[in-house]
Amino acid sequence: MPTVQKKYREEKPKNCKYCYFWEKKACSRGVENCYYLIKESSKTKAECTDCPYKKAGPCLGHCTQKILKELHMK
Repeated sequence: MPTVQKKYREEKPKNCKYCYFWEKKACSRGVENCYYLIKESSKTKAECTDCPYKKAGPCLGHCTQKILKELHMK
């Protein structure tokens, strides 16, 4: 059985000791819940975590998250 190589975001520190979640001897989030880990199977769920519409009802048919982020940046 081939092992799946984990993918991390570019922002991930080279050494975990420099991460915000690092505590004295280990990560407080654990290996499987690394903040910088890209989970392939839940990409769409991760994209919708900040969406204000996901809690009140079904998706509107297009993603408003990008629009909201652009408004906050301006």
